[in-house]
Amino acid sequence: MMVPRMFRTGGSVVALSLLFVLAGCSGAEKEADAPAVASLQSAAAPTSVAPAKPRSERPIVPIDATDEDIKAMAQPWVACLRKEDGSRFKDESTWQIFFKGADETDPAIKACLSKMPESLQDNIKRTDLSAFKDNQREFYQCAKREGYKLTDPDPTTGEFGLTAIGPNGDAGSPQWKACEREAFAQ
Repeated sequence: MMVPRMFRTGGSVVALSLLFVLAGCSGAEKEADAPAVASLQSAAAPTSVAPAKPRSERPIVPIDATDEDIKAMAQPWVACLRKEDGSRFKDESTWQIFFKGADETDPAIKACLSKMPESLQDNIKRTDLSAFKDNQREFYQCAKREGYKLTDPDPTTGEFGLTAIGPNGDAGSPQWKACEREAFAQ
């Protein structure tokens, strides 16, 4: 069998020849005759997937939410509480229960728990304690920098409190809230 001379000279001639042949087959005039083919427009899936963090079914109150924002977010929860046990939850301030820490063993609250708003801080504490502790560390450092007199952080959660109310005010003061927003910024 006789091999043509261009194949005997090396792979580069073969590759170059194939390139020209293939280039000639992909002309624009051929595209108009080709049937439409659906293609995916989304990006390719990542090769490694990070483990998913637990998600909350509960509405999460942003760190900078006003009382009016929270009251509006709490309305489905309040409606559920009233449906479950209307006699106890008639008060207009029912929406504030979660600020105080609702008794999650109470049958009405338990039945409506998925609708109860949850602060961003509480959500992070419940779903990712390590991240919460990191946020608390940043919060503590900022509050200390601002001159607040603080208790030692809890070794498990990193939570801390005030030992005295100083010139900056208490835990609701603007500087305190600014440190909290800085530490828990998403």
